[in-house]
Amino acid sequence: MSDQQPPNVAADTDNAAIWTFGIGAIYLVLAGVLLFGSFVKLGFPFIFQDWGMASWGRLWPMTILTLVFGAATFLHLGSAHFLLPRLTGTAPGGPLERFTPIISGVLVAVAILAVGFGFGDGRPGFESPLWGDLLIALALAGPAVAAIRSVLGKREATIYPSLWYLTGGLIAAIAAILVANFPLTEATGSFVQTAFGRGTVLWGWVVAGGVGSAMYLVPRVTGRPLFSRQLAIITFFSLLLPGMFYGLSTHLLGPVPDWAEAVGIGMRFALVLPAVTIPAGLLLSGEGALDRLRHSEVLRLVAAGTALVSIALLVSAVTAFPSVQTVIGLTTFDLGTELLAIAGALLLGTAMAFHAFPRITGRELVGDGAVWHLRLTVLGTVGSTLLLWIAGVSSGITWRAGAESGSWQNVGEGFTQTLDTVWWMYQVLPLTGLAFLGGQVLVATTLWRTWTVGTVTATEAVIAEPATAAPADDQEVEA
Repeated sequence: MSDQQPPNVAADTDNAAIWTFGIGAIYLVLAGVLLFGSFVKLGFPFIFQDWGMASWGRLWPMTILTLVFGAATFLHLGSAHFLLPRLTGTAPGGPLERFTPIISGVLVAVAILAVGFGFGDGRPGFESPLWGDLLIALALAGPAVAAIRSVLGKREATIYPSLWYLTGGLIAAIAAILVANFPLTEATGSFVQTAFGRGTVLWGWVVAGGVGSAMYLVPRVTGRPLFSRQLAIITFFSLLLPGMFYGLSTHLLGPVPDWAEAVGIGMRFALVLPAVTIPAGLLLSGEGALDRLRHSEVLRLVAAGTALVSIALLVSAVTAFPSVQTVIGLTTFDLGTELLAIAGALLLGTAMAFHAFPRITGRELVGDGAVWHLRLTVLGTVGSTLLLWIAGVSSGITWRAGAESGSWQNVGEGFTQTLDTVWWMYQVLPLTGLAFLGGQVLVATTLWRTWTVGTVTATEAVIAEPATAAPADDQEVEA
């Protein structure tokens, strides 16, 4: 049963959603610029070689922070602002809620700039200094409190699975940031902090938030109920729990206890489960209505994002073993896998943005930006990932041969010839980075044009939807 509420119940929340999606679009463009700049620096290291902020050691951490805590985070927060009043019947914030995205956006920007100015601490996934990480945690705290308050005030007895992903993932991200900065001894602190924090944020928030949006969009667009609420919740925990130990993979064959290495391998291999259940659950939810893929750009974004995420999960799982890590460890291979996962989550986030933005602004979406965003993002991401994978394997085979022989040059091509093998790949990377950047620019321009010149339509009424039913509102199913 649906219980219709006055439109002003979520008026402030929808305003916050508009701002949050807008800030997320800005961060998408910034992330594209930084990714392009990182690839230029990797392929042509002599460019701006005397400018510290343009070094690879600063550009790449800034890129990851912008992708994770900028673009993906604000897209997911926009999804939460849109979904919470519609799935709980309560508005998570008051009039000041519209200013929270701006404050959060500024705090995250300061943390990212801190790395560019040389204050980073070099911890993978949390390269900003301690005070920068705390700023990010503070930026997420406001939306987390509002989301929890909204969920606790719901009328339904159960929680719609999308809220498990968005609210639970947000809480997990804050916990990961705090634990990753918890003061421990140098001997044990590094592997404990990065093991818990890095994977929890990547899989338990960035990827899980995108999957949560997909869990709402597929039933909403196809007009069918979610296949299994229980399967959706199991999938969430299969991302979160193994993700907590994902970072141990960066320490395999390193100075870590044997038990930590065994736990890391086992938990990372467990990522096979969500790699299967995510696409299976979404396919079964849309069973019988998948012909809408031909007409719905939102569904195509969901399909592409799900494919990228699932491939990244599978590759992360099968590369967890020491025999594989001796080849690809400390190379660009893992960079490509994580980029694939993040880009898939971004596609799921932009799918929600393109679905929600017309409904919260009362304007029709302008142009075919969603079409070209999908094409360019997939092209740029897949091209970049393949090049990083191939370069990583090429480098790793050479290094492993040298290490096993005791000499760097008497087996295989030798270490000194490694760059001759991979240099052309690094020099092609800027082209794939440029394609990725173009895709993100289209998101920002499409949302901006929709807000400024889009055709005005009837404003959507706010509906509290039952937690066990398929999402539906007073508008007809999207074609």
